[in-house]
Amino acid sequence: FFLMIRRPPRSTQSRSSAASDVYKRQVMASRTMWEFDELFTRKLYEYPSAEHYYRVVSCNKRLQYVKTPTLMLNSTDDPISVKSAIPYESIQSNPNLILAVTRKGSHISWFTGFRNPKRWYLQLMLEYFEAMRAEITQDKKKE
Repeated sequence: FFLMIRRPPRSTQSRSSAASDVYKRQVMASRTMWEFDELFTRKLYEYPSAEHYYRVVSCNKRLQYVKTPTLMLNSTDDPISVKSAIPYESIQSNPNLILAVTRKGSHISWFTGFRNPKRWYLQLMLEYFEAMRAEITQDKKKE
């Protein structure tokens, strides 16, 4: 990330050192992902706006095509995959998708324990994969 913002993106007109310094300060002063994507990401990938960038790269329009059972885990305090962006309706309409939403967890930081904290989502994923394996094994026995 820091290497990428040494100079303004291609779409920025001025390449002077002063412009580069101002640009870096603006990007580093971003207070939200939206601000960061508006100032940096959309310019880097040459999108007209952050909103357009989000529409193009979003997986929401592809969720209907997921055929493999998939467990999706999200936290309502995630600063990157924000609560308002969770596509509840798309997920509910596909029987292959399971969504688990927690109040806390930030961005992939679900910890448990105080002295020796461990990421609890790893255990959840292992249990999910074990359940899928058991279901597949049971289906094969029925055949």
